[in-house]
Amino acid sequence: MAEVVRKSFRRRPKAERMAEIELAARQAFSTKGYNATSMAQIAEDAGISEGTIYKFYENKRDLLLVILLRWFEDVRNAHQLDLQKISGTRARVRAIIHRHLSAVIADPDLARLLFAEIRDFEYYRETELYQISRQYTRVLIDVLKEGIASGEVRPDIPLTLVRDVVFGGIEHHVSSFLSGYADIDLNAVSDDLCDLVMVGITVPAAPPPDIEAVVDRLERVADRLEAGKPEGGGG
Repeated sequence: MAEVVRKSFRRRPKAERMAEIELAARQAFSTKGYNATSMAQIAEDAGISEGTIYKFYENKRDLLLVILLRWFEDVRNAHQLDLQKISGTRARVRAIIHRHLSAVIADPDLARLLFAEIRDFEYYRETELYQISRQYTRVLIDVLKEGIASGEVRPDIPLTLVRDVVFGGIEHHVSSFLSGYADIDLNAVSDDLCDLVMVGITVPAAPPPDIEAVVDRLERVADRLEAGKPEGGGG
């Protein structure tokens, strides 16, 4: 009697299957756009049935939110590691700008999806992604508060406005890059934007003394000493 050979099937871990689905979705969204991509296409690209996707994600919108959430969490964690090694308000502000620009340059497809697609979603402000993004930009506000406490930053500065200038400025500046029309000089843009921000928020240095007045005073002191009279003496 012939021996029956049984095939063994290994059920792959959930995280592994989700990673494959998210990779296929990310590539499809980037190539075709969110609206033109179907769940059936994602399933085909991932080599699974469409029904398998719905075991892990409620719908296409949920799938995109998860992809962007993972990206944002990675960038936020990198932010925190960067800032632990840096002191001084200016250096920390530049590090935040540099890291955010680096994330956009490294993953332009995800940045494009975030800027162009996700904010149009209904109830976006109720999502975990929105909360993570708020925590992410909150890092800059905390750095500025520390700068105020140390006397480096003006206390009358509207911190949320500075935050909007930094992140809104970056988003506007990278639009040509994300559209494929221009490159970005990462270090130059980081330096320039940091300089622009710091000029507006830094506590101004004490004005230099009036050199002519100082010279005149010294001359009068010298004259009095020469005449044997102490400064401020009568006669």
